[in-house]
Amino acid sequence: MSTFISSKRIFYLCTQDPDNISYNLNKALIMEGNFDPFTLNGYMNTLIQRHESFRTSFHWEQGEPIQRIHENVDFSIETLPDVIRGTEAVEDVVKQFVRPFDLEAAPLIRMIVGSLDDGRHLLMFDVHHLVTDGMSMDNMMHEITSMYSGSPLPDIPYQYRDYSEWSNQYQQSDSIKSQEAFWLETLKGPLPTLQLPTDFIRPDRKTYDGAKMTFYADKALTARIGKLGARTGTTLYMLLLSALNVLLHKYTNQSDILIGSPVTGRQQGNFDATIGMFVNTIVLRNEPVPDDSFRELLLDVKQRTLSAFAHQDCQFDRIVQLVNSTRDPSRNPLFDVYFALQNVGMYTGEIEAFKGTLIDYDSGVSRFDLALDAIEREGTIEFILEYNTSLFLPGTAEYIAKDFVKILEIISEQPDTLIYDIEVDRVTDITDEAVDEEVNFNF
Repeated sequence: MSTFISSKRIFYLCTQDPDNISYNLNKALIMEGNFDPFTLNGYMNTLIQRHESFRTSFHWEQGEPIQRIHENVDFSIETLPDVIRGTEAVEDVVKQFVRPFDLEAAPLIRMIVGSLDDGRHLLMFDVHHLVTDGMSMDNMMHEITSMYSGSPLPDIPYQYRDYSEWSNQYQQSDSIKSQEAFWLETLKGPLPTLQLPTDFIRPDRKTYDGAKMTFYADKALTARIGKLGARTGTTLYMLLLSALNVLLHKYTNQSDILIGSPVTGRQQGNFDATIGMFVNTIVLRNEPVPDDSFRELLLDVKQRTLSAFAHQDCQFDRIVQLVNSTRDPSRNPLFDVYFALQNVGMYTGEIEAFKGTLIDYDSGVSRFDLALDAIEREGTIEFILEYNTSLFLPGTAEYIAKDFVKILEIISEQPDTLIYDIEVDRVTDITDEAVDEEVNFNF
């Protein structure tokens, strides 16, 4: 069968660069208590039989990508032969575990378990994005939890192939034609290329080498942000997106900015229990003008965001085709900065016999120049800044994080401050000539 349109671009990118692991979705957990890998292996095979996505492989046929669903596939959890000793050893094992998939060989999921020197276990799993997304990962964890507790598994009214067939038809509908018209209007005219100052000259071809850092908005700041949202009738997503636009404006002096953001792609509720790659990307175009106050920007971002989300069914690849933008092989299509407020892909399960705790580790990849994830946690906001290490040094990422928090502090206390008057430790001396050495950012 033909591959659903949102998968074609990922499949193409991965076949062009077989060593690319930027589309691997992986997690690592420390397992405490009476954890038995043999039992989990049985449950995983049950899960794989229930969901066709986990029995799907991808191929080229007459120049077109197709997916094949296999009746049965071989799956077993790998076991590390040696005991893992120390935190650094755990991090090394995790990094070595994530590796490219052969997309023609199902299942595109692997798991491995190792014993720690304190009696606990390290459990890692790695799934290719072609067969899953954040909500699907949550579905997988919920089903595993149900099997451990003896609860009945939910019915799956439709498999991913049903969604793929439905969506291929829906993409030709009048409704999508209307959405296409919206995106043509939203992205009309010259499209801006974000000129972020970088520590290194941008490579001729896009790279995926990355790193990440974590920082926080404390409880007091988070509370002020919440109150501002209540007063302005805006969501946390809109507030953080607006602040990010201010940050990018301050770094670039540009007032026309494109940012990518994910949507679940499950507008049709019949597919809520289905595992597969549903997620889509929308492009948010905003105009942080120096003479506007932050409040004015925020209310404008609110309207633009609502409009964009109302037209989220049009696939990102189709938007790229529609606007016919000049393709730069050194950049992502349309945008280089990505923002997400995470509320899926976070579930780890609660099982009476044992407990799994996520490990925070660096996968060493970045799909974009910068990507900012925000997660609400116990009255605070956790931010994960992912950055391309071919462009930025770790110290630069730290300054970006500090400046973003500084903007949040300013706008939460004085939302009527003009964007011009919001001060950050921005770039004051950038040349186009830097290469193998650090650029003077003067942060």
